[in-house]
Amino acid sequence: MNYSNKYQVSGFCVYRMTEYTQYSTKRIEWPGPMTKFYDYIMQESQVISDILSKQVDMMPLTKQEKEDFRAATNCECCKETFTATNPKVRHHNHISGQFLYAACNNKWWMVV
Repeated sequence: MNYSNKYQVSGFCVYRMTEYTQYSTKRIEWPGPMTKFYDYIMQESQVISDILSKQVDMMPLTKQEKEDFRAATNCECCKETFTATNPKVRHHNHISGQFLYAACNNKWWMVV
């Protein structure tokens, strides 16, 4: 066996995919050094962080969403029962403003 062969990076290809077309990117290809990849990923990290930091207000709930929220007795995320010390809150998508589900007020599930 010849262990002197080394893997040489010849380039990379990236693109951002999301259901929000305004935040998707076309495929980007670069031949050459990985320093370009590192620079791109660091820049992309900042762009994604900026997108996720948006705080769009929640849209008004539909009649069905109001009924679903009122009827919920457990957090949709962690399944804990709502209590006086762990109250029910309206969890929503901070990019679209769309109501998602009834969630508890424990903050552990919000940390990604």
